[in-house]
Amino acid sequence: MTEERFEPVESDEAVFAHSLGVHHGTPEQVEIVFEPRIAPYLRERMWHSSQTVRDEPDGRITVTLNVSNDFALRTWILGFGALAKVIAPAALADEIEEEASRMVKRYRE
Repeated sequence: MTEERFEPVESDEAVFAHSLGVHHGTPEQVEIVFEPRIAPYLRERMWHSSQTVRDEPDGRITVTLNVSNDFALRTWILGFGALAKVIAPAALADEIEEEASRMVKRYRE
């Protein structure tokens, strides 16, 4: 223990306004389609203040968010496994696909 002290700094919540977590970055429009069986769970929560939910004719829903492509977003999407598919942006869809491929490879080793 030392006698050294610090004063807490008030944080501005706006710093993380475009993240699903405590990250920051330039926001972009993200569209994710979710399978019907997970739709009720997604509807009952406000994941981000920018979210919109659109019903699809087959029972799926499309969730649109205006957020940064950061670790929090990618882990959130991956947490839904095959129940989620990123539609846009294409670069995010590619990142999710690559991570899923690495996961499959790990389990096959």
